Amino acid sequence: MHLGHHKAIIKPFPIPENYDCEDPDKPPPCEDLRNDLVQGQLQLINYAIKHSYCYTRWTKVATFIIQKEPGNTKFGGLPGRDATTPVFLEELQWEILRASRKSLLRMDFDATSCYDRIIPNITSLAGRSFGQHRTLCFLHANFLEEAQYILKTKLGLSNSTRILGLARAAQIAQSSGCSSPADCSMPTPPKPTARIPIPGWID
Repeated sequence: MHLGHHKAIIKPFPIPENYDCEDPDKPPPCEDLRNDLVQGQLQLINYAIKHSYCYTRWTKVATFIIQKEPGNTKFGGLPGRDATTPVFLEELQWEILRASRKSLLRMDFDATSCYDRIIPNITSLAGRSFGQHRTLCFLHANFLEEAQYILKTKLGLSNSTRILGLARAAQIAQSSGCSSPADCSMPTPPKPTARIPIPGWID
């Protein structure tokens, strides 16, 4: 079964010009019929995938965005997955959500947590491998925190700094083999400078 059929079926029906929507909770005309068509198409796709009545390449696209039923394989980073699969996946996912008027929660990788936890530790270990003193590693970590603040404020993502001070230094000290920042001769971190809040942005 071609997924283009599904996309064509869930396309919204035109609303008559003389339609008076006094009740915002009242669905437009033919909404119930369209929902029945969507549910029927979902059941057909699920049945085809569960009983192997479709091409393997379509199972890679449809398994994540259709209804979760036992027996359906899930999309993931497995051998044989092509680079175009996520594109079709996201496109059909948004079409189904638009037709069913449901909300979506995206569970993507958090780049902020990756930056916070991985980058400072990697730079600390890389610096030590070249003979860099531990104190410079801490100073470098503070510099990365300042760079993160600048990036977030320039992009309008935040109006306050996220510098963790000694807590961040202690974490890097532990990953570097020090029991405490004092053991690594860490200087007292300077007080953060005054920040100019960005109007209209809430952290």
